[in-house]
Amino acid sequence: MGITERKEREKDDMRKLIMDAAFEMFLKEGYAGTSLRLIAKKIEYSPGTIYLYYKDKDALFFDIQTRCFDNLVTEYKKLEGIEDPFERLKQIGHTYMRHNIENPQCFNIKFLLDSPLGEFTRKNRWAKYGNALGFFTYTVKECVDQKLIDYIDVDKASLELWGIVHGLTTLFNKKSYMGLGLTEDIAKEYMKTAYNDFLKRIKT
Repeated sequence: MGITERKEREKDDMRKLIMDAAFEMFLKEGYAGTSLRLIAKKIEYSPGTIYLYYKDKDALFFDIQTRCFDNLVTEYKKLEGIEDPFERLKQIGHTYMRHNIENPQCFNIKFLLDSPLGEFTRKNRWAKYGNALGFFTYTVKECVDQKLIDYIDVDKASLELWGIVHGLTTLFNKKSYMGLGLTEDIAKEYMKTAYNDFLKRIKT
């Protein structure tokens, strides 16, 4: 391995070390309770080292979110071969719920922690975030264009469909289903049927 390759590997290793430590701290302390200085202390490096990789806490938090979204994209890619947009939409919903139930910490990082949107709204950041969202909204648009679902507004359809699976996932991950006296397995089954029933109601 040459000098250049070794340096790149060392940079990647350091970035991973920073992100792993920050991931734990954001979950434990929240966004407000985490700082680059505290992250540096956790990994036993100077704050200046972290600033070589991230200009501020927003950029670091966004990269952690991106890593979590990339994991969801990997799951979505398994659905690309489904030609029927309506069936693909059904499987996207099931995948969203299953993946986020299996990865609750990433779900919290992506959606449930209060964090500023400054980094998110930077134009060159949209491509990273929009990958997972884009696959979903593209499928919704196909369903609308082909008149497979009873909507004419793609944004409205996307928000309502996302709201269904997102709300169900949040209730599950917060164990709110226990308030109804449901077991974990029954709650998961009800989530699937709830989404399927909603799709049946909007199918043309």
